[in-house]
Amino acid sequence: MISLEQLLLIPVPPEDVAVAKGTDMEAEAEVLWALVATLRPWNIVELGTRQAISTRIIANARRRYLPEAVKPGNFFTVDPDPACREYIFGERTGLPPIPCHFVESTGESVFFNAITPPLMSVDMLVIDTDPHDFVQTAHWCKTWVEQRLRSGGVAVFHDIKPMRPEINVRGAVFETIFHKERESYLHNPWEAGPDTFSGLSI
Repeated sequence: MISLEQLLLIPVPPEDVAVAKGTDMEAEAEVLWALVATLRPWNIVELGTRQAISTRIIANARRRYLPEAVKPGNFFTVDPDPACREYIFGERTGLPPIPCHFVESTGESVFFNAITPPLMSVDMLVIDTDPHDFVQTAHWCKTWVEQRLRSGGVAVFHDIKPMRPEINVRGAVFETIFHKERESYLHNPWEAGPDTFSGLSI
């Protein structure tokens, strides 16, 4: 499995991560891009679209290794907020539309109701949902990670650092995943960026 040190050596086109400047993804943008570009996941599900910062970074990296990635393909981003569409299609940013499928729904609803094959066997999960507390994160681990992530797949959690009192992504990930001896999971969580940023766990 690729290490953080190896990811940091991968050259990242500045234009592919420029959208993250000044956001809580700035410190992690290059690592996320490098991870996608290196592992080349086919089926990607993102829980928590928000302003589509990580969505656009994933799409940019995907475009580099997958010529047909100019189309949505098997990249799904899920969020119940209809305003996310304005970021996906560039209406608020003036940027080109992001080639992905926007699912206006909760992660729970998609998990329990989805029958589309790409949503049943996922190569990469990117999880960044409010309120980032223990209960919610543990729920994603027990549902999406344990039941939808294929063997050898990768789950990426944002906000691994407790920047607010209610945030406990780290505790949930370690208690529900990393203490288990399961080859399906990478036992090498890491954090990127200074204390002012949120960090990732893979």
